Amino acid sequence: MTVEFQIQYMRQKALERNNNTLKGINDITHTSNEFITKQTTRTNPIPDMTDAYAKVRNSNHIPTEGEIHLRRFTSGSYVDMNPLEKK
Repeated sequence: MTVEFQIQYMRQKALERNNNTLKGINDITHTSNEFITKQTTRTNPIPDMTDAYAKVRNSNHIPTEGEIHLRRFTSGSYVDMNPLEKK
């Protein structure tokens, strides 16, 4: 073997090692980016419920006995206030 051939062989092996390293880094980067995009929380903007709340407040709804019972059962708070006394 000549010296030129040995140098060319060493150059080729170094290039192969470098390419394998870059391929591994690119694979890891791709996997990492894919994981990040899949795990990112996507939120929707909070809907503006001002109009809906105003309609409910202005409807002067008087709850039925069933609704009062459900509120007592689920809320654990005092909900028996007279609807006409609400502020």
